[in-house]
Amino acid sequence: MADTTLTGPVTGGSHGWAFSSSVSDLDAIGYVEDEWFVEGDATTYDFAPGADATDDGRWDTVAVGSVPYRTRFLSLRPARTDRGNGILIVNWNNVTAGLDLVGLDEREFFDSGYAMLAVTTQAVGVHGYTSAPQGLRDWDEERYGSLSIPTDDASYGIFADIARLARSDALHESGALSDFTIDRVLAMGGSQSAARLHTFVNGVAPHERLFDAFVLTVHFGRGTPLNMGGAGPMASILEINQAPYTFRAHHTQLRTDLGVPIMVCNSETEARDYGSARQPDDDRFRLWEIAGASHASGASTHIEDVFQRDFGGPRPAAMTPAGAGAPPNNLDRAPVMNAIYRHLRPWIADGAPPPSLPRIELDESGRIRRDEHGIARGGIRLPDVEVPLATLTADAGVEGLGGLSGARHDFDDATLRKLYASRDDYLSRYDTAVDAAVDAGFVVAPDDDDLRRVARERELPLD
Repeated sequence: MADTTLTGPVTGGSHGWAFSSSVSDLDAIGYVEDEWFVEGDATTYDFAPGADATDDGRWDTVAVGSVPYRTRFLSLRPARTDRGNGILIVNWNNVTAGLDLVGLDEREFFDSGYAMLAVTTQAVGVHGYTSAPQGLRDWDEERYGSLSIPTDDASYGIFADIARLARSDALHESGALSDFTIDRVLAMGGSQSAARLHTFVNGVAPHERLFDAFVLTVHFGRGTPLNMGGAGPMASILEINQAPYTFRAHHTQLRTDLGVPIMVCNSETEARDYGSARQPDDDRFRLWEIAGASHASGASTHIEDVFQRDFGGPRPAAMTPAGAGAPPNNLDRAPVMNAIYRHLRPWIADGAPPPSLPRIELDESGRIRRDEHGIARGGIRLPDVEVPLATLTADAGVEGLGGLSGARHDFDDATLRKLYASRDDYLSRYDTAVDAAVDAGFVVAPDDDDLRRVARERELPLD
């Protein structure tokens, strides 16, 4: 620990605030956020001679060197000691768009009293893509000019270093977590960050048991390279799919011999790709799949609000998806994420796992089975899917980043009148679906009341 140093809380800079920090009213929520710099030498890893990524996830890897780095994390924690639940989340910030994103706004995170360290682990987060420099240093040279992550080879070691800090007294002695009591440390990442965590779980975690649980969201079931030969920031995240980095295309399961809970929560977008990586639920593994949801579906404007503040306008061009024709899928995944946060503490602390739920149905070729309305069969069925007003789907009609928002195809009036005898009929069936979701465990209070309220506010061509 003597070789890893903390500096902070960080202030100043040309903007005067931390990039991608929360836009929520944290005082009203009862939370505190600040920023810290951390520097050290990150251990790098590779497969042992003759080894490769095995399908069962039990990879044979070795430490091969180290890389000096200086990066940052955001610390988010309850303002009052008695509100903390003892679980610290170490979040792998997402850099797919060429900038370092956090985007946390799930209600249950705050209501349950979690704390989080949102860590910039990858070169692109600091330096941006070579073709689109939107990293921390370019955004605010005065604040972030001293940061450096030479290569993503260091990312796994950086993430481990932060967890190691959490296991020591350093975060409390520095003030980065003040008086938040740490009972458990949980790793979390979504999308590209989930792919990084996939490799961390299978190839790095066995070397040092630093995390008490892992949560991977919107995860395609693939890992990322352990060692890219020291390559620095690339022109695009898509280059990682090109030779010699084709490892990313290999689907494998997550290893189950770490003795800690692992949860994966996916939408339809990933379910189409995840089939060969599916593994059975047991006391230490859960896979939840949300029917009707897409990779980027949802009702939250949090990220857009971050961009409005940090860039003075809409999301930067590098992150704007191509138009897909149909309106984007607006199925909100937040109730399911809130349920996950509610289930995590008893699972980690007491060994009581979340419910095992049906998965999206796939045919022999891995395609999603759909009903006569084009709605996916099986999976977690939120009330807006179980009692539909539209076909909510991950199929946007375009490939790549432009298709991640999915599509929504509203039913015409004739279809709605055929499905529902009256407005009261629709609301009665909707309430039944909410009750079923609560009973199944993928909707928790107060989201059940919010879902009922939103349903009653809808204008419908029904008597």
